[in-house]
Amino acid sequence: MGTLVRLVVYAADQAPASAAARAAFDRVAELDAALSDYRDASEVSRLARAAGGPPVPVGPDLFAVLDRAQEVARRSGGAFDVTVGPLVRLWRRTLRTGDWPDPDRRTEALSCVGTDKMHLEPAARTVRLDRAGMRIDLGGIAKGYAGDQALRVLRALEVSSALVAVGGDVVAGEAPPGEAGWVVEIQPEEPTRAGERLLLRQAAVSTSGAADGDRPHWPAPGHGGRAGGRHRRQPRDRGLRARAGGGGGARRGHAGSSGDRPLGRRDARLPRLVGPSPGPLRAPTTCGR
Repeated sequence: MGTLVRLVVYAADQAPASAAARAAFDRVAELDAALSDYRDASEVSRLARAAGGPPVPVGPDLFAVLDRAQEVARRSGGAFDVTVGPLVRLWRRTLRTGDWPDPDRRTEALSCVGTDKMHLEPAARTVRLDRAGMRIDLGGIAKGYAGDQALRVLRALEVSSALVAVGGDVVAGEAPPGEAGWVVEIQPEEPTRAGERLLLRQAAVSTSGAADGDRPHWPAPGHGGRAGGRHRRQPRDRGLRARAGGGGGARRGHAGSSGDRPLGRRDARLPRLVGPSPGPLRAPTTCGR
């Protein structure tokens, strides 16, 4: 998915915390292999290569994400559209090279965009893309799905106090021991402005941006994965920080484990938001999932 995944978990002992974190990372890696358009061998990339042909059988995760994406597209009046892949590919090239896309190429890309050109068949679990050249971009939904799935794995292993950050999408489970929740700080583009703080418990928040000082730290080879011990690491990614609400690290009788893992390739350049801020983003202290 071209981003960094970070976990912070609390458990009664270090061993179950580390084992649960490994299982959650493995689940996200499995989803990355299916949903990432940064990987040529991924399931969604293979679907793009079959565009214009007959229906293609897909796995349960890709089908579930596409089905949900179509529902959101209907509810948003088409504002959310995962078939924008051809346009995203053009603008990624512009970010890398600085060359403005040719008008003919933009028109051609637009002709391959539209949720009405993607057809899902639940009984056979197949997907058909009408036109050759169509591409699916799941950047607006796959990271949230991966965070939900990672938290589900942790809960199944009886680790309910956890925070999962997949890029700027953060999913919070139960609060850390002795805390009211996880404090997530949204850092503004303007360095002189104060950040907005959210208290999350059994809730999620999605952020977007490219603050220069808050790009993910990529572990050096041999130093990635999970860091154990009785401590807490503050995840930072694209203008976002998270910590246990109101206090320090792991409490007596609870071992904290945190770590991160990169997913796929990530462009060196990121777009900056232009124009006025849409205003502070707030979430309720508690929210059912």
